[in-house]
Amino acid sequence: MADPGSMIPEDVVAAILAHFPEEEFVADTTRLQEAFRRLKGSRPSLLAALSFDGAAILAKSEDLTGALDSLGKARYLRRENPDLCKYRVARSKLREYYRSFLKDLLDDAGLTEREIKEGASELSEIVRGLANSSVEELAQR
Repeated sequence: MADPGSMIPEDVVAAILAHFPEEEFVADTTRLQEAFRRLKGSRPSLLAALSFDGAAILAKSEDLTGALDSLGKARYLRRENPDLCKYRVARSKLREYYRSFLKDLLDDAGLTEREIKEGASELSEIVRGLANSSVEELAQR
């Protein structure tokens, strides 16, 4: 079994979003970073591939930024509307990518599909919970 920390951040984020309950969600970059930081706090083995800047006032992960950018360039994830805070997940394409390429890789790293699905559901709840949080509230983590 491989070390989950040796996983590529893009693969883990893609797997989570492939199992995300909604095809659309609203979150600006700050709230999405905070949502993933909180998910890592409750599910460290799932997000071992992501590191966050502990010195930053607001949650910040270059790994997550790079993963989201890569998924956007591959057209698995799209940001919409003028403020670019509404995300649309190309779920059927992303699920096919997960089944074809990521499932076995992540299984070998010890990340089960059940754990990924549970993490995706928890992330969805966190994103919804942060929707009305102010930046000041996010900084008080």
